[in-house]
Amino acid sequence: SDERTRLELLGHLASGLAHELGQPLSAARVGVEGLHYLRQLGREPSPDHLVRTLSRVGLNLMAMTQTIEHLRHLARDDQRLGPLTVIELGAAVSTLLAEREQWLRYADTRIEWSCPDRPVFALADAASVRLILTNLLRNAVEAVASQSEARRLVRVSVGPVPLVAVHDSCAGIGPEFLIHLFDPFHSTKGAGRGIGLSLAKASADRLGAHLEVASTLGSGTIFSLSLLSPSEQTSQS
Repeated sequence: SDERTRLELLGHLASGLAHELGQPLSAARVGVEGLHYLRQLGREPSPDHLVRTLSRVGLNLMAMTQTIEHLRHLARDDQRLGPLTVIELGAAVSTLLAEREQWLRYADTRIEWSCPDRPVFALADAASVRLILTNLLRNAVEAVASQSEARRLVRVSVGPVPLVAVHDSCAGIGPEFLIHLFDPFHSTKGAGRGIGLSLAKASADRLGAHLEVASTLGSGTIFSLSLLSPSEQTSQS
């Protein structure tokens, strides 16, 4: 009975991962094949068509890369997450936005970054925080991708406490979806999607942090990552 249960869970996980990775892979392949088909017909794609197609391909490939990177991190560090260290959140977010500038540009999305006036310190694992925030940013960029140019906006803010907030300007998420948003393979993007936010939640839990979401229809969605403060290290030692 236990073995059957394990096999069923493994089958469910394998199916979900195959869909989570297979969907963006298929979308990227369709985009490339569409360009190839046009050329076979003797028609050169317009520069605008070429840019839009390559942007979608780039986003889909980045989605797969980030999912694999996060899975590897959780698997590698599951038994040996080292002691938490003090990190400065403003610098961490600035570095992340600079690193991810290329894929943010793919989506033609504006990022409004509210850098704090003074340092905001948190007790965390820098690699885990980077993966969580990367996931939240990609999720926000995907959420606004279908919006008008004026609404393709993602706001990122830090502080004044050890907190990072990512706010997208999409149409919002209904309460029936909101309560399941961190459940694996439960997503507003379609069946089989949704592992990204569950991975982010798992990483936050391991840090003793809190990852929360709030959404208002018509006004967008806010993900908030609340981390431990350095003073908690003193109280625990």
